[in-house]
Amino acid sequence: MNEKNLVNFIFELNHLKRQKHIGLLRVGLRDIDCIAEHAFRASQIAYLWQY
Repeated sequence: MNEKNLVNFIFELNHLKRQKHIGLLRVGLRDIDCIAEHAFRASQIAYLWQY
């Protein structure tokens, strides 16, 4: 991965902190996490699942 691609990837990751789960809003939940929190938690579960 070259330097430009890495910077673009980090930039996109930062946007995930600002995006909320729209589907959870549609079902009436108000205290929802952002996509970055959800993705981080899902990756932790996937990592632990392999053991």
